[in-house]
Amino acid sequence: MVRTAQLLKQTFAAILATLCLFSLTTGTQVIQAAQQERTCKVYEQSIPKGVLEITKINNLQSPSFPQDFEVEVKNISNKPIYYININATLPEASPYGFILKYGRREIAGFELAEEKDVPLLPGKSVILGTDTPLRQNRMPRFKDNDAEWARAMSRVNVSFQYLHFGDGTGYMMSKPYPRKN
Repeated sequence: MVRTAQLLKQTFAAILATLCLFSLTTGTQVIQAAQQERTCKVYEQSIPKGVLEITKINNLQSPSFPQDFEVEVKNISNKPIYYININATLPEASPYGFILKYGRREIAGFELAEEKDVPLLPGKSVILGTDTPLRQNRMPRFKDNDAEWARAMSRVNVSFQYLHFGDGTGYMMSKPYPRKN
């Protein structure tokens, strides 16, 4: 019985010494970052009321975040939407962030929709993902196993930027466009 208690004490001391040595060599921030789940804050006040609704956030905990991060939105207006732009910022990696969009970039300036533009019809939903240039150019330069990368990717904030109805009207930062004088 005494021998078993002594063996348990020695084992506990060895485990404790190993953990202390590990935290000294790698830093406690690495351990903490690896154990934390990524969080997402959606700024609801930025979304125009009665027009668009964020219904789902996908792949928030994915190992390939942010490349496969997605936001599902629903058109709750009575008009078709031709362009949506949502901004995802990484507050721990400021000024980094990325854009989630729907529609042709050429109509981003409230241009009129063309026949080739596909609308998001009222009552329908679509999944928005990151744009290709971001995945190819900006994000690959970070390493997934780097402590700074883990900290930088720990939080994401999602906010509405603008949408277009394809008829020259829409919303910018939750305000109707064009603005009435």
